[in-house]
Amino acid sequence: MVVLIFWDRAFRTPAGDNTYFYNAKEALTDKEGNFEIPSYTPINLLPIISYIKDPEFIIFKPGYGSLRMVLGQYLTGEVLKTKEMELSGKIYRLSPGIIELPKLKTREERIESFHRVVGYPIGYGPGNKFKYLKEQIDIEYKNLFEK
Repeated sequence: MVVLIFWDRAFRTPAGDNTYFYNAKEALTDKEGNFEIPSYTPINLLPIISYIKDPEFIIFKPGYGSLRMVLGQYLTGEVLKTKEMELSGKIYRLSPGIIELPKLKTREERIESFHRVVGYPIGYGPGNKFKYLKEQIDIEYKNLFEK
């Protein structure tokens, strides 16, 4: 399973914010599903005209429900409680240190999960920032569309 965290920088303009890729970190999980992403604090040297958006997470494994969202709202507050989140009719369980992805049973569910992840941010930013995610997406693409 791959976990990708990425940040965007938003520049304030009279017409609204323009958002651009800032940085990303990714990791593969071990056999037990554990992962570690080194601590990282984005630095914004232009706070008057820009800001760094909250990090967005992508968690992906072929054959499982994928997550792509800002998880802050689910990982704060009552830390000792398990929280459930519904996404596309599937239940994801989040508890301290654990994010449980549902196993997908049908090809249609897998395609929906696949499309939730493919695209942005894969198509922009330095290619080496998304190496593991690209590999996992290629595996799922072959499983779904090249059989």
